[in-house]
Amino acid sequence: MPNCPKCGAEVDVGQKMCAWCGVELAGAGSPAPAPPPSPAPVAPQSATPFPTPPRSRTPFPTHGPTVEDARNLAKAGDYDGALTVFRAVVESNPNDQEALFGIGGVYFKKGDHRRASEAWLQLKTLNPNYPNIDGWLSQLQTRPPSSQQIQAPPPPSFPTPSPARPSGTPSRSFRREDLGGTVEEDDWRRQAVRVERTEVPRAPKPEPKPAPVPDTEAPQDISKWMGGKVAGWVVPVGWVLIALYLLVVYALYL
Repeated sequence: MPNCPKCGAEVDVGQKMCAWCGVELAGAGSPAPAPPPSPAPVAPQSATPFPTPPRSRTPFPTHGPTVEDARNLAKAGDYDGALTVFRAVVESNPNDQEALFGIGGVYFKKGDHRRASEAWLQLKTLNPNYPNIDGWLSQLQTRPPSSQQIQAPPPPSFPTPSPARPSGTPSRSFRREDLGGTVEEDDWRRQAVRVERTEVPRAPKPEPKPAPVPDTEAPQDISKWMGGKVAGWVVPVGWVLIALYLLVVYALYL
């Protein structure tokens, strides 16, 4: 991978700006040439050398986390450690612009564009004129995350062609007056669908209506009509006659 010509951090091929120092990368596709080694300075020889001061046993005072420490960790590939140091710097100084930019750069390298955008938007709110901040925000919108796999679009689906009609298959045609000619209509047998005959239930036949009863006054009690004497054969014969009448009416309706 190529390195940034200013800070020496690793950058991706095709990247426009460095995530650590913000410098524009003109030739991001090829690694920057290493600077030529400088010759070591030659110390002047003296006749009487200076005495070496005694080594102090008191340790040097340690300093708190700095942006440079976080950048060194990021250059070494320890993104989690660099993020911890950057956050410690922001906790001690919430207005540290370099630490906010470094937090966004670490998230950008890890592929978390949402959190990188949050850090850089906070930096833009703090300093709208921060160098190249608009370019970095626009690069987040145009560049997909590194952890996201770009899926190819599915192939287009084409409609299934209808089967060819046999030479002996008839077709129906009808005349369209508005078109001024005969238009051929595809027969249903051209479709690749199995058509089965379905039984349509028939409506039940209406029941025969009883014959109208003549509107004649008859005594309610036949025994009174016959003078109180009813023979034993009258009732069975009456039912037989009624049944015959109903059969005749039913036969006429069929």
